[in-house]
Amino acid sequence: IIALASVIMFLTSLMKSVKVHLESFGIRVICLHSHLGDGGTSEASNWGFTQAQLDWVQNTALDTDKQVIFFSHIPFTQTLDAYNYQAANGVALRTIIESFIANGGTVVGLFHGHTHWDNIGSGTGAFKEISTACSLARATTADYIADGATIPERVSGTITEDLWDVVVVQPTEKTVKMIRFGAGDDRTFTY
Repeated sequence: IIALASVIMFLTSLMKSVKVHLESFGIRVICLHSHLGDGGTSEASNWGFTQAQLDWVQNTALDTDKQVIFFSHIPFTQTLDAYNYQAANGVALRTIIESFIANGGTVVGLFHGHTHWDNIGSGTGAFKEISTACSLARATTADYIADGATIPERVSGTITEDLWDVVVVQPTEKTVKMIRFGAGDDRTFTY
């Protein structure tokens, strides 16, 4: 289901669809296109989520008793992001999700890229934010890196020039195992 979610997330990046969710094994997978922004014209306004997405998440996607897992290219807020842009409507999206949790909902986590580092953080504490380093084989550095984050060493012509995770969610145990191919290490966390 996670591989399928990745394909759907890629396809939604090519179109303007915001209504993508899958359900299997007691988990609802929600993929959000994170480059629709707030409709402004500045570069910063291109990063983030539309009001239509917020409405859909609140009124449709989170209308479930299943555990929920989010996928997005960017994190919802600056909590784990070294870049200068605050995601449009990111704080509002986080508030919607925190309300879902406060009312008994379970969030596996937010899986995102964008930062080009590996990290499992707690963001503001309500749910895990899991970043995965860039799959592109190039040297990646950051002026800032989150506490506990790592940037795996890449060597062209070896298995470390690639990098991706297989995500295995065990909803009964509330455990996630991330099995790494290429540079970096396997990761495990509970939620």
